[in-house]
Amino acid sequence: MRATQTVSIAMGTSQVHLQYHLNASLRFRFRSWASGALDPERSFSVDRVSSVKRGVFAMIAVFLAYSFLQAPSTVLIRPHPAIWRLVHGMAVVYLVALTFLLFQTRDDARQFMKYLHPDLGVELPERSYGTDCRIYVPDHPKSRFNNVYEILFDEFVIAHILGWWGKAIMIRNQPLLWVLSIGFELMELTFRHMLPNFNECWWDSIVLDILICNWFGIWAGMKTVRYFDGRTYEWVGLSRQPNIISKVKRTLGQFTPAQWDKDEWYPLLGPWRFIQDA
Repeated sequence: MRATQTVSIAMGTSQVHLQYHLNASLRFRFRSWASGALDPERSFSVDRVSSVKRGVFAMIAVFLAYSFLQAPSTVLIRPHPAIWRLVHGMAVVYLVALTFLLFQTRDDARQFMKYLHPDLGVELPERSYGTDCRIYVPDHPKSRFNNVYEILFDEFVIAHILGWWGKAIMIRNQPLLWVLSIGFELMELTFRHMLPNFNECWWDSIVLDILICNWFGIWAGMKTVRYFDGRTYEWVGLSRQPNIISKVKRTLGQFTPAQWDKDEWYPLLGPWRFIQDA
């Protein structure tokens, strides 16, 4: 009996090693084919820039594949831990790329972006939102409130709302969110001499950004937090659902949190706690 078990274990171990070496061989052959080493005539016809570009993208692809399969799982598990391992790998690649660009000149960094896409590497125009701060413009040919309309239908309005909705879901403390909201506008006011994009009118910064867009994003985010905070989770398998409606709800529920934690910041508990929250 023991001999049979030993043989079975040995056969199982041999199969595992065989599968491992087979996968390694396939990966090596794929990388060799992708690099062009198996086709010297084709590899010589490709210029050096294209070779470097393919090599960089191949390195990124290998690292992302490793992150997807072998990287440690994070606390995020919905809809599947492998997805968040891949996202974490992409974040690491982004961080390493930013570290590389930090040691380049501004022009060289822009030219490096051409490796990603040929249309990149061009300095983008900066729009100044504080050139004309008049709310009512009687002599404007399009509209007397054209200055308000141009800012109201700008893409940054949606960015403010969605951004503070996401911040509210992460921070989950309304007073702290308002401190950050006002502090960000003060930061824009401080550094507007460096970036023309930070140069805004007073009514754009106070009324539109803080009192309308940021408020709506924070309100919607806290509503989302309260919804998940009071929700009951019943994670029953998909095959055990009684009808098609329940199966659809269970499938969509896979993309919601497996559990929800209520965070308490207590920024006024003491000076050290206030510094930690800040």
